[in-house]
Amino acid sequence: MTLPSFIGIGGERCGSTWLYSLLQQHRQVYVPLKRKELNFFNLHYSKGLEWYESFFPGEKEKTAYKAIGEISPGYLTYPGAEAKMASVPSIKKLIIILRNPVDRVYSHYGHMIRLGGYSKSFDKFITDLPVSVSMGFYATHLERYLQYFEKQQICCLIFEHSVTDVTSTKKKISQFLNLDFQAFPEEAGLNKVNETYIPKFKRLNRLVSSTGSRLRKADLDWLVNFVKVIGLPKVLKAKASSLPPMSHETRLQLQDTYTPEIEKLEKLMDLNLELWRSPSSNQ
Repeated sequence: MTLPSFIGIGGERCGSTWLYSLLQQHRQVYVPLKRKELNFFNLHYSKGLEWYESFFPGEKEKTAYKAIGEISPGYLTYPGAEAKMASVPSIKKLIIILRNPVDRVYSHYGHMIRLGGYSKSFDKFITDLPVSVSMGFYATHLERYLQYFEKQQICCLIFEHSVTDVTSTKKKISQFLNLDFQAFPEEAGLNKVNETYIPKFKRLNRLVSSTGSRLRKADLDWLVNFVKVIGLPKVLKAKASSLPPMSHETRLQLQDTYTPEIEKLEKLMDLNLELWRSPSSNQ
């Protein structure tokens, strides 16, 4: 049975798609091509390990890789996922990528406009969906994982640093997963992915997204991937506009909300997160 040696646990709207793309380009790393987010430990655990194993290489093929894993950002905030992971002996390492929680919740707002049909203001969003705000309580969520994994088993990447100093990020990941740093293509990690925007064709965008989710639930990934190949996603990515900037007052309010969690995360993972204390925006 081939099961992963590492898991990317989150967080949502923190650059996990960028991280997946980066790892996918390393020849010694295997991440599933058929489906980007497996969501086994939060949504599909009842399907069993045999279903999970079907996304990874066979016994002969796996010898070509030094690290086999998957990235599902929903794991971080899903209570109980950590215990399920710890019960799989092959999973020895976790990777987490985090961004300024204020920018994260704003990105989630844009995501809900694009795919969830949300149409109200951002201030209304954080009132209507307080769970989105709590998703940025990274330290609280990580504390659950540290009950099952040692700190040295977790590689914590900071999105803002990772995308501006890609070389250092590649070196950190290579050291953590025991990879050859030179096996990363030079251009890997340099392109933006999964940008936040308001789509031109809102209803069609939501319809295609919801249909894709239903097809994946039925394990019809081949059909979803075929649609990608023929180029429909490129049509849907036509932008009507960018999200309006967050108000300074709302940013300061959220900054105050997250400050205790930022300080706790610094102590928990031995980090310096001074860049998250700035009122400037990276939306």
